[in-house]
Amino acid sequence: MNAGWLILQDIKGFTPLSERLAEKGTEGTEELTTFLNGFFTSAEERIGELGGRIIKLAGDAYFAVLPPDINKKEIELAGKYLTELDILKSLGTESRFIGIKTGFEILEVPLTQGEVDVVPWGEGVERLMKLEDETERGVIVVEEPVEGKPFTGKDKKLPSIPPSHRPAVALFLNFLPGDKKEFLEIAGKISEKLPTVWLTKWIPYTKGIMGLFLFGFPHASGREMDQAVEVAHTLSGILPEGRWCIGISQGLVYSGVAGGKKFREYTFLGDAVNTAARLSGAGRGEILIPEENLNQIKANWNFEKKGEISLKGKKKPVRIYKLSGKKETGIQLILYPLVGRERELRFIEKGIREKKKIVLIAEPGLGKTRLLFEAGEMAKENGYRVLLSFSSPNRIPFSLLRSLIESLPPGLSASYSGLIGFFEGKNPGMLLEDALRDFSSMLSGILPFALLIDDLQWADAVSLKFLEHLIKGFEIPVIASSRKENMEIPEKLGMEVMEISPFGREETEKFSCGILGGKPSSSLVDYIMENTGGVPFFIEQVLLDMKERGMVEVKDEKWEIKEKKENLPESVFSSILSRFDRFDRISKRILEYLSCMGNEVKREKIIHVLPSTWWKKLEALNREGFILKEEEIYFFKHALVRETIYHSLLHRRRKELHHRIASALEKHGYTSYEIAYHYELAGMRRKAEENYLSAYEEFLEKGLVDEAEEIKKKVKAKTLRDYMEAFYLFESGKYAEAEKIAKNVAKKATGRFKIKAYFLLAGIYDLWLRYDEMRKSLEMAEKLDKKGEFRLSLYNHLGIYYDNLGRHREALRYYRRTLELAKRKKAPDIDVHYFNLGWIHFKEGRLKLAYRYFTNSLRTAGENRRTQGWCYLRLGQIYHVWKDYEKSERYLEEALRAFTETSFPYGKYLVHGALARIYMLRGMKEKAREHAFKADSLSLEIYGHHEPETFLVLLFSGFIKDAAKFINQEKFPENFRNHLLPFLLLEQGKIECLKREKTDNPFQKLAFYYLNHILPEKEPEGMKELLSAMFERKKKRIERKVRKFSRKIGFPFTYALYRFTEKL
Repeated sequence: MNAGWLILQDIKGFTPLSERLAEKGTEGTEELTTFLNGFFTSAEERIGELGGRIIKLAGDAYFAVLPPDINKKEIELAGKYLTELDILKSLGTESRFIGIKTGFEILEVPLTQGEVDVVPWGEGVERLMKLEDETERGVIVVEEPVEGKPFTGKDKKLPSIPPSHRPAVALFLNFLPGDKKEFLEIAGKISEKLPTVWLTKWIPYTKGIMGLFLFGFPHASGREMDQAVEVAHTLSGILPEGRWCIGISQGLVYSGVAGGKKFREYTFLGDAVNTAARLSGAGRGEILIPEENLNQIKANWNFEKKGEISLKGKKKPVRIYKLSGKKETGIQLILYPLVGRERELRFIEKGIREKKKIVLIAEPGLGKTRLLFEAGEMAKENGYRVLLSFSSPNRIPFSLLRSLIESLPPGLSASYSGLIGFFEGKNPGMLLEDALRDFSSMLSGILPFALLIDDLQWADAVSLKFLEHLIKGFEIPVIASSRKENMEIPEKLGMEVMEISPFGREETEKFSCGILGGKPSSSLVDYIMENTGGVPFFIEQVLLDMKERGMVEVKDEKWEIKEKKENLPESVFSSILSRFDRFDRISKRILEYLSCMGNEVKREKIIHVLPSTWWKKLEALNREGFILKEEEIYFFKHALVRETIYHSLLHRRRKELHHRIASALEKHGYTSYEIAYHYELAGMRRKAEENYLSAYEEFLEKGLVDEAEEIKKKVKAKTLRDYMEAFYLFESGKYAEAEKIAKNVAKKATGRFKIKAYFLLAGIYDLWLRYDEMRKSLEMAEKLDKKGEFRLSLYNHLGIYYDNLGRHREALRYYRRTLELAKRKKAPDIDVHYFNLGWIHFKEGRLKLAYRYFTNSLRTAGENRRTQGWCYLRLGQIYHVWKDYEKSERYLEEALRAFTETSFPYGKYLVHGALARIYMLRGMKEKAREHAFKADSLSLEIYGHHEPETFLVLLFSGFIKDAAKFINQEKFPENFRNHLLPFLLLEQGKIECLKREKTDNPFQKLAFYYLNHILPEKEPEGMKELLSAMFERKKKRIERKVRKFSRKIGFPFTYALYRFTEKL
């Protein structure tokens, strides 16, 4: 606790004095500053003579501290001297001087931007403020007994900002903290949540504490009012309920250093500051704004009229409004009133009323996006929900669709997070057509809605397909904006077109008035027209640049050019670069990175690319108006801002930035396409092609053939294009063509693509059951992979190889290695490795273990529909063995849907075969026949021959004539025909021929075994034993024979054996 004399002196009638001098313009404000500095200097000298010091300035007032050993009489004499200063008399003002001997604290309270303020605190300060409120003029001195040590203060560091007159916004926060702890906590929260806003000082006040925020210093953004209201809105969520009020006012403000010779502070003077201060004491729990300041912010905020009130020191009542909340307008694009667009607005209004599909065509800067915003407001007034989407200039697939989903109401957008994940490459097996069908169905549930599309010219192919479907399928208004490039897009979508023209002189003058806050002179309008061609965005940037550089000033109530002509900006691009150049080094670096990343960037991606020490600067740039922020997305205020910054970069610098961005995105698992895009612009061809290949494979897995083809066009290396073609043919089930091209790639390519070609060949030979060639391909891949880069793929393929040979122990060993390595590397496709282990246990008859691995695979598959299909297939087969045919059918149907969605012929072939067997066993003959023929059709497509199992299904479903015809077809495999003929003879009732004939045919031998050992004995237990041996693999002599036979011939014939024994 400190002890001493606390002094407060202020000037009575300061507000009317400010208004009177303000009538003289900037000259009057400077005169007021000279007057204040003279007053503070005289006060500092007299207080210094008594051993005290000034500790705080507050507009026209100061707080001072004097030692406790000074007697009351000396304080009274000092007060009398200071209230009768000649400088006060010179302007006809009076003063009050309050002194109180008391105990007090001097708190160090956080401001923003890392600064700290000092604030006197305690009961003595409260009494001092109360006396000030009760005193009109003159000297009041009160002495109290007190204990404590004298105060010793520190000199305050001044911000290095030159004095200036400039349009600014003042925000005064007035709140009543419960105690010191609450005050410091709230000040800390403000400092933390608003680190880039300028909170200039804390001031003790009669009714609490006041904080002064300034907007427009040291640089103007043109968005000061909107920023101030946004800050006020944020503050309202921090402050104690009902114990605060905020006043906001805009106007010309003088900023400069004030004080004496020793204690000096940066101060702000002007009517806007005084009005904001008075408004902050005019309510409770409210944000108050004068009517004259509403124009710039009413597009984005809702207000309620509060009426006219008299403010202390103001001659006339002030009409004020109370902020009631933020408008739900999506992205905030509106800074200035809309002028000169009546024709376009009528066109939009008619389009909404008649549910038309219209597009606004214009060159950059003419205000397409602003008109789109107005269209959204009109649509809302007509009862529509507004959905907003926009395209990316680098045409990243799905960008327009992704932004559309993100504009949905929170509940709906959350339910489609899986679809967004699909767009971002996280759900590789999901089929687009199915997802979009569901999405369209969901949209029909939120009708009526209006669709707004910005930058249609950049729409990607997939998004355009969906838009075409949406436009045809829904009777809704669609309003788009587009540049003149790609005019075939609106033509294809059947949209009505309107071209937007530049402003004429009258519109330019009105628009300039909105930016400057006052009427421009005729010469300024001439200059603007000459240098901007009437393009609104150009006008805005040139005027903001001129304002920030002090090239325009107010003369005779009009804005005039005050610089020589050679110093004025030559074009909008020079204006943008001029504004850009005035940023600090880190802010410039951030803008350079963002210009390389695109027009709009998610905050998450920025965090992954930029150093953490730069994040606060990012928020500051948002307030400067170069970039805007909506939710978690940052975007350039205009595409031209990004383009100007990007093209100003040296070629070498651009490559460096793209390389850093690509590396960061690669590290954090972003889409291969995006990574490839940045590597390509970085000039790193090899890395770009590797990622383009991954993107190509991802797109084909999703069934996006056209998009995959677009990627192939970007690739220059012929061997890589050939590999892509081979991969496409493989995915399409055209294995012979794929083998031919893959062999050629393996022969001619080098490095990674040569290895990948061998793995592709191994996959083809796997499906063809040509295991020797599969092994040779894997040996070549292993030999070439000297760095072990493809070890994971190698282990997986070796597991498949040994699996195919029936060497399950070796297969299990490699599959386990694959799973362990994948977990260690946190590689994708963990689900596939779980599945492979389950598959081995499945074939070995360890069905419970297999079930566990398959369900683990399903759990880790996410939205990977390919893996899901495999898991559903095997689980269906397990339930088949467990004779739960209904569950088996459900799983198999789900598997068929998954394989159909991912265009996987081999998977569909297996499922149709399995379903045919299920329906056969359930006696549903026609369904069995239908699926059997579908499996046969796919067998012809994949293997080039008929499916033997189709014959068995036809035979055992009672279609004996069809089966006899089917087995004798030219493309029926000869070896299978010989094995299966005994079953046909059995069904035809020709059992005696089997008894008579002696043959080496294993099926016939097995038939003789059944006829000679089981049929004559007619023991049902013997039949059960045989079935148990086939399905449960019990350790019995007969089981060993059946297992040996099954391994030799193959899994499908188990069902034939079952049916055969059932007949006998």
